[in-house]
Amino acid sequence: GENRVEEAAKTATHSPLLERSIEGAKRLLLNVVGSEDLSLMEAAEVVERVREATGNEDVDILYGVTYDERAQDELRVILIAAGFGESTVVPKPLRPVDFPTHADPYNFDIPAFIRYGDADYPPRKGN
Repeated sequence: GENRVEEAAKTATHSPLLERSIEGAKRLLLNVVGSEDLSLMEAAEVVERVREATGNEDVDILYGVTYDERAQDELRVILIAAGFGESTVVPKPLRPVDFPTHADPYNFDIPAFIRYGDADYPPRKGN
């Protein structure tokens, strides 16, 4: 449509599929998809609007254009944003793993190098 650049940029930057806002991103990977009537000027305008949404003048942007006749008169934007600084994801604490000090040679849940150690391999039954 007539406002396809604005709509594509807004949809890409305010999608409910985004885990977070792209504000503050330092790197963007962007692909603009449209039919063959998509001009490079339109694609560059989409990229500029997405860059503005980061609020970062120095954002590194790698972008491309893909022509797809199925797009007809609409634009689609594929966007990956990275480099937000400190992670907002809190890692789960690791739980300690207890390794046995002596191993049952027939407990196959214990790795062979722990089960046998310096002992003879394969173990002999009855000894």
